[in-house]
Amino acid sequence: MNYRTPIAGLALAGFLAVAAWAQTAPTSMPADPNKVVLGVAGQTVTARDFAEFVSDLPPEIQQAAWGPDKRYWAEQMIRVKLMVGEARRRGLQDVPKVQRELAMAREEVLVKALAMEVQAAVDTSDAGLKRAYEEHKTDFEEVEARHIVAAVTDAQPEDKARARIDAIRARLLKGEDFAAIAKAESDDKASGSLGGAVQPFGRKTVMHEAFKEAALALKNNEISPPVRTPDGWHIIQVTGRSTAEFDRIKGQVRDWVLNQAMENLLDKLRAAEKPQIDETFFGPPATRRQ
Repeated sequence: MNYRTPIAGLALAGFLAVAAWAQTAPTSMPADPNKVVLGVAGQTVTARDFAEFVSDLPPEIQQAAWGPDKRYWAEQMIRVKLMVGEARRRGLQDVPKVQRELAMAREEVLVKALAMEVQAAVDTSDAGLKRAYEEHKTDFEEVEARHIVAAVTDAQPEDKARARIDAIRARLLKGEDFAAIAKAESDDKASGSLGGAVQPFGRKTVMHEAFKEAALALKNNEISPPVRTPDGWHIIQVTGRSTAEFDRIKGQVRDWVLNQAMENLLDKLRAAEKPQIDETFFGPPATRRQ
């Protein structure tokens, strides 16, 4: 695998990735951290500067950056500093759009740092995760479901997709076999080949909220009304329910407790700061999307 990713292409890590990302330390440091190891455009870079730069790279890149790729990353630093110097010479830092993007990037870095600090205090040991699982066990109930989708596309616009899914639902309510119709009619060919079956999911599964909420509200074997997602119009049927075993969903539990730490903080901040939203401009509250 080639990890030689240009610096400009490195994206900020998400909330759930920052905890592991923050734990990685430099694997090598020269005896004299103040030694100047690189000079470009009137700027100097010390060994300590380079070590700090490497520590901010994704963990899977850091080891190579201290080994066979060390010169490569020096060249990348030179490329960036040369281009930044030229951008400043051209006055691009004063362009309003650039200023907005720089401000946004600064906010993203601060949010990432906050997430790292908050999530570092979360107990993600096996015992801690098992305790969270037991305390919220009902929230980890999973449904087994199947669906049929009429995709909204240029060839099948909104009105045609809706009319098609309405017709399919009418056939299902008359007693036609769900699996057979899914195989023949669903625009999701992957699940359609399985009779419409999808992977079991629960309330804490990250997926489109409208689909998830509609499925969780169904009784077993009930046929849902048409449900709209970005994929198109769906008909959903729940075929069974069970509580997922901890060992199978431990990773999902970990993601949830880390995310919940941030959500709990946000709830406190909202209560304290009382944000104001002009609903005549933004509209009423919408169902949260994931």
